[in-house]
Amino acid sequence: MHVTGVYFSIAQIKRLGFLGKKLKTALLKRSHPILPPCVVETIPFWEVWHYVALLVGVAPNYLKLNKYFQRSVARYFAPPEVLICFDTSAAYLFKKWKGKSFCILDLTIGLPQYRLKIDNGDRYDPGLENSQPLYDRQIFAQYLEETKLADLILCGSGFVKESCLFFGIPEEKCQVLNYGVDISEFSFPGREFHRSDLKFAFVGILGFRKGVDLLLGVWQNFIRINPGCELHFFGEVLDEIDPESLKEPSVFIHGRVSKEILISRLKDCDVFVFPTTFEGSSYALYQAMAMQMPIITTFNSGTVIEDRISGILIPAGSHQALLNSMQELKDHPALRESLGRKAYALSKEFTWEEYGKKLHRLLEEKVPALAS
Repeated sequence: MHVTGVYFSIAQIKRLGFLGKKLKTALLKRSHPILPPCVVETIPFWEVWHYVALLVGVAPNYLKLNKYFQRSVARYFAPPEVLICFDTSAAYLFKKWKGKSFCILDLTIGLPQYRLKIDNGDRYDPGLENSQPLYDRQIFAQYLEETKLADLILCGSGFVKESCLFFGIPEEKCQVLNYGVDISEFSFPGREFHRSDLKFAFVGILGFRKGVDLLLGVWQNFIRINPGCELHFFGEVLDEIDPESLKEPSVFIHGRVSKEILISRLKDCDVFVFPTTFEGSSYALYQAMAMQMPIITTFNSGTVIEDRISGILIPAGSHQALLNSMQELKDHPALRESLGRKAYALSKEFTWEEYGKKLHRLLEEKVPALAS
């Protein structure tokens, strides 16, 4: 049984299609192409309350909303044999049903306090947490509580697991389960690798965490040496990004686009660049791999690519490493082709179908109720 706030079946969305494409796109985010409604239970009140709060200009406290939702789940349902919760939506139910259910935390991103270690390097001190805003400290505490209560932690990547181990979470509780891609949708076997003027693509929220400020700074140097190249951004632009930095004629901001448009545009791009500082396991990278795109990214992205084999890994925050890697791919089409083809081959091991099989095997191995 899947319990969520709001869910619409594909049939319901089709019936509501007359309300417009924008609404249909929004509803699709609360749907799944093959998940039958009969196995989904909804508790919509708290999600509706959240959107009403946004409409009247009130900033909701997501931790409180998630806790209220969990209370509703505990009120309407008996403890299951296996309980799987996402991060920030687990602590209340884990405490309520501990010992009655096998509690699994699906950890979609690294522990947020690990960013302090990344930002400060050798200067990191645990006391830095005390200087952070109250809400951030509450989030830090929530993540640690959930990881300690969990019987098993599904880490979206090796990076996520690394963040857990740094804060003393037992390694035997941490199981890496990388995400995947639908290669029937994201696929481009006919990619051309020998264009001279390249189009670089970035997919995701445009903000500091994703390394967008670094990429824009590097681009100023890169484009002076390589006129004719282009940089294409797909995603929402956060206010923290200086609008002036986006006015370079060779930089194109497409905003959030549909999956169909994204696939079409990526077919016309040559290199995927994603210098993020902090992730879980970025969907966008699996999609780029499936489309045979040579990739430049960081270990912090949660990627499965191997450096110099199926992509290029650079240190997070390194201006020079990013510039050098972009120039190297610009100058060597054979390297672009080799990385792109090997990334595509690797993507076949990380489909959502394979994810399901790995999860099935893992549950049979780790969950006592299923093993017996």
